[in-house]
Amino acid sequence: MHVYRGPASKGLGDDSHEFVDAQDLSKDTAPWTDNFSVTVNITKDPVASRQAVARIGLSEADVLALYQGLVAGKFKQCGDIKEKLSQNENELAAIKRKMMEIRLALLKASSDAEKVADVRGIVLRDH
Repeated sequence: MHVYRGPASKGLGDDSHEFVDAQDLSKDTAPWTDNFSVTVNITKDPVASRQAVARIGLSEADVLALYQGLVAGKFKQCGDIKEKLSQNENELAAIKRKMMEIRLALLKASSDAEKVADVRGIVLRDH
């Protein structure tokens, strides 16, 4: 988890937010129930004599909501990927059909000029 400090009026992507701390939540594998807290140092100057911390408390319901949001996002992402894959498969099938048409046209044509004209007609037909 990365922690940034910045103005409330700006989004996290804004340059005014500065990185202040990182926590590897995967290292804290101690079992817990009810509530879980994370403490992060939010001091601008890490060597300053006065240090400021933020404590983030998460309940089971909070963690469950975050998890459900993640799962829903992954399902949407998966659906988007499947949709794009389907589009790509359809486009590939269309290219294969066009290639077969070109191959047949080249076999049927008797002259180079006829081959060029037939292929040009096939390629430009759907544009």
